[in-house]
Amino acid sequence: MNTVQKLDAILNSPRLRSNSKSFVESLLTQAKSRDLSAKQMEYVDKFWAECFPPQDVLVAEQEWQDSYTAEMRDIVTGK
Repeated sequence: MNTVQKLDAILNSPRLRSNSKSFVESLLTQAKSRDLSAKQMEYVDKFWAECFPPQDVLVAEQEWQDSYTAEMRDIVTGK
């Protein structure tokens, strides 16, 4: 997978935070016309790791969500 494809996948990921979207779009625009710098590639790798975590992280997140009860939500929201 090349950098442009990777950035496209990141942009289409529901895990991408909304405040990061414009930055990733900027990286994608640049990647279409030239090679990104080493620092920019570090950001690509960072966003990739956030958007496509390893399976064990996904399992742990799901276990946490499954254990978070309505009562716990009420405590947090003050209901």
